[in-house]
Amino acid sequence: MKTSHKPAVFGKATTAWTSVASRLWALAWPLSGMEVMTFAKEIIITAFVGHLGSMELSSLVLSQTLYNVSGNAPMLGVVTAMETFCGQAYGAKKYATVGVVTQRALVITTLFNLLCIAMWGKAESLMIAMGQDPQIAKAAGRFTLLLSPCLLLDGVEQCLRRYLAAQSVVQPLLYVTFLATLLTPLYLWFFIFRCALGFDGAAVAWACVQASSCLGLLVFTLHHTRNQEPSKRTWAGWSRECLADWPLYIRVAIPSAVMICLDWWTFE
Repeated sequence: MKTSHKPAVFGKATTAWTSVASRLWALAWPLSGMEVMTFAKEIIITAFVGHLGSMELSSLVLSQTLYNVSGNAPMLGVVTAMETFCGQAYGAKKYATVGVVTQRALVITTLFNLLCIAMWGKAESLMIAMGQDPQIAKAAGRFTLLLSPCLLLDGVEQCLRRYLAAQSVVQPLLYVTFLATLLTPLYLWFFIFRCALGFDGAAVAWACVQASSCLGLLVFTLHHTRNQEPSKRTWAGWSRECLADWPLYIRVAIPSAVMICLDWWTFE
């Protein structure tokens, strides 16, 4: 009689599938939790500003829309190119290249964010031209400019997130974001009510939340790189190589930015 090998093959396939699914889940749930915490921070900020009045709330919503549409969304598109280059480099065991790509992304993203911030100087005029209430447009334009540090800090944080994620280091991202979310109501209460800064205090608090998150991630990243094996070290210090191959990076970043912008612009 011939012995059927189907049960054995099926068992091996099930084991392989379970192993892959477990690894994917280990990467997916911290990243999903991190995104939930990120949106939770914005909800908390909106809730606090809502207690200041309808004009402040309207200005905040308008400012958030402008911030996301003209700053955050295209910035995320620029940063997303890292996922392609860092993933390829780490998979090919070119560990030092991961650090160089991260440096390149940090420089390009920071320059791009500065360009966005410069355009925000005309935010009030643009919103009035689009038919917004002048009083709300003025408050929203000022609030958006006060959020300038947030965009710069978020650019750094997004680069660090992808630098770590390319190495399958994701759980610390959730912990740092969770801590920043816990600090959000404390910062808001302190600057809005304790310091009596009102609506401007919400922007200052938002910047402090972003700074805390960025600092926490930076501290962990430094700890991670110092404890890597010398043969697998992904950060060998700043290199002039980060100033090269910009056209290649930008060619990958542009389609990513367009895709993310279309998604966010439709949502907003």
